[in-house]
Amino acid sequence: GRPMGQAGGSAVEAVRCCQEEAPPARRAAELRCDDGGPEEPADNHGAGTSPPWRGPPPGLPSAPSAARAPAGRRWGCCAAAGEEEVPPAAVLPLESLSYTPVRFDDSSTVDAERSQARYSKVVLHTRARTQRRSRAWGEWLSAATAGRAITLLTAAGEGSEARGATPGRVPATYRLDRSLATLSISPAGRTGASVLLIPIDSIQVICPATEFMLLFDQLGTKLDELEKGRAVLLQYASDDAERRRACFLEESEGAREDFVQALTALWLERKNDHSMWF
Repeated sequence: GRPMGQAGGSAVEAVRCCQEEAPPARRAAELRCDDGGPEEPADNHGAGTSPPWRGPPPGLPSAPSAARAPAGRRWGCCAAAGEEEVPPAAVLPLESLSYTPVRFDDSSTVDAERSQARYSKVVLHTRARTQRRSRAWGEWLSAATAGRAITLLTAAGEGSEARGATPGRVPATYRLDRSLATLSISPAGRTGASVLLIPIDSIQVICPATEFMLLFDQLGTKLDELEKGRAVLLQYASDDAERRRACFLEESEGAREDFVQALTALWLERKNDHSMWF
């Protein structure tokens, strides 16, 4: 039987991590230095082999002693005992930026209409409001240029002396000039009657007559319900900077609304055109 001591020694040698091992002959010859290293016997080299390297020739500097390794020995492991192993770096996934729109257009942005169809619906932008040149506005401008029949209220809003008087009803015609710059009101069948010339740029108020508070009491008692729905008031500045008013009845309540909206849009358009010069 094998002694117990020898069996235990074999088990210890089997679990050792690092141990000194004898290097091969070629490595021993490369690592051995001439200062302090034992010389190998001559009989270790067979016939035809060169003697071991004894150092640099005379006159050449020798290698630093720190670079010399012990002859005939090397370490059998590459890590010292107790050294922690560094785990490999984890490969992170590549991230990229993405864009998600908050909302999408309700309609297509491609305009397939011809230019004349597209520009016929151009919206006119002004400082006060936005108006669209509609077909109804164009028809009103054509009719106003040719002349429209109205009923002029002669004593409405002409001064403090006329507040208690009953407004006179005079057939008249209002007309726009070709340049759309002046509105004229001409009484019909009255010789020598003065024609009211109202520059569009001098107009200060365009509204239904019942919405003008200064004339509400006077017109509320002198006009019936149908006439109240047809009454229109214009306030403008005369050439001498005096404030004047003109009140008349349109042929219907719908015609009154068309007059107020169309004349207001024309006034805003002219104001906007003039403001672009400054």
